[in-house]
Amino acid sequence: MLADTYPSFTSYAPIENFADLNDDGWYEWGAYLQQASQKEPRLYLECLHCYIKANAVEKAQEIVREMTKAEIECDLEELNGAIAYYRSEGLCSAFKAPEWDDMINSLVYFFRLSQFGL
Repeated sequence: MLADTYPSFTSYAPIENFADLNDDGWYEWGAYLQQASQKEPRLYLECLHCYIKANAVEKAQEIVREMTKAEIECDLEELNGAIAYYRSEGLCSAFKAPEWDDMINSLVYFFRLSQFGL
């Protein structure tokens, strides 16, 4: 028996191209990372990107809310840039939905208020 055991996670899917996984595959990878994030919070961002690639708007919104509660930074400009790139690769078509844009706008407002301690 090993005396000093510890959890180990990988944050990258074993693929070469984004399109090597379909929406279900990205969703499954996101679920794996969501579970791993409970022990290693730095994996939340990778989890979020997986759910975005899976075209799972509601799940991505859930992760952003969890990250906000846990005070894990999420660069919204960088996130929107990643979404634009994924869209150019044929992924995450649902991330132009009004619900996503509304959430991003509310988070921008929240982050601006939090910079002033409000």
